[in-house]
Amino acid sequence: MPRPLLLLPFLAPSLVALSPPSPNAPSPASPPSITPAPNPRSTPALHRRQEEQVETTTYSYDTTAGNRWDYLGFKNPADAGGRMLDFVPGTYPRGLGEPLNVIISGNSDPDVLKDSELKGGMQNFWWSINFSGECLGQSSGQKHAANLGDGRGQVNQTAVMRYNYGDQYLGSCQETILGWNHFRYWIQEGTGAYFLATSVEMSLELGHDIHVDGYDFGRDILVGNATNSPIYYPLDNTTSPPHNGSVYVGRSSFNSYTYETTATYVAGLLQNSSNGINHYITVEKEGRSAIDGLVAVMEVHIVERPLDSSAIRTLVSFAALLAAAAVPLVAGSVW
Repeated sequence: MPRPLLLLPFLAPSLVALSPPSPNAPSPASPPSITPAPNPRSTPALHRRQEEQVETTTYSYDTTAGNRWDYLGFKNPADAGGRMLDFVPGTYPRGLGEPLNVIISGNSDPDVLKDSELKGGMQNFWWSINFSGECLGQSSGQKHAANLGDGRGQVNQTAVMRYNYGDQYLGSCQETILGWNHFRYWIQEGTGAYFLATSVEMSLELGHDIHVDGYDFGRDILVGNATNSPIYYPLDNTTSPPHNGSVYVGRSSFNSYTYETTATYVAGLLQNSSNGINHYITVEKEGRSAIDGLVAVMEVHIVERPLDSSAIRTLVSFAALLAAAAVPLVAGSVW
């Protein structure tokens, strides 16, 4: 009897079915085949990693990185009194937070870094990777704060974005009910970098608790969406887990804008630990900490744009000039 497929909705615009390894599975050098699958309506247990098949990797906490963060297009919040965990109200014990595990670099295209739907701005990029704002614009969840070390202290989240299941307008309502990937984000003053707290959450019925390994998994799913890359999943032996220095490059599109994203995993910003992590009870894996300490730094550039009105007018004018110039030539050929 064939083993069931595990449904993972991480690639825009469709979902992906990854089956457990078989004798005919491709080698690790070849990515697994990608086939569309219907939207999942599964229980959280379906998405839990089978830890006995996962090789534990320990990442060192690098405090000597110096200015390499400037080179990557952001400032390390911890260098100026901030931290790479957000602040969640009402936790026990107090002060728990969720990891800022994805950063969109300030080296990205200036138009992308504008928090706007226009001219290929960040809101359009979110849509290109299948994330939308809160259901019908209504936010009922907790507002988290973050201190990005930019002199403003703790600042409330800019917004919450939810996986939209391929529906730009109503799909985030589905995520609110069923759960899956979502993130909060903040913008760092001075660099323009976006800091995201990304995680895979359970359904509304289960109180939007975080899945086992939900922080790392949410980060990797978002990278998979942005780079159109297969992501690591323990039951699929054709891919490897990300590590310090892993790089993924790929493209996403929406509204005639095409983005190329380079995602680089870096160590040294977060610790491989459960200390201070919100939802640590449900997120921790047997024998492993709640997070692996890696942050995905994504640099996003617009590589294709729609023609704007001025360009269209220029083309029309040029065509009209060519047509006008052709008239005397035709007339001369008659005589």
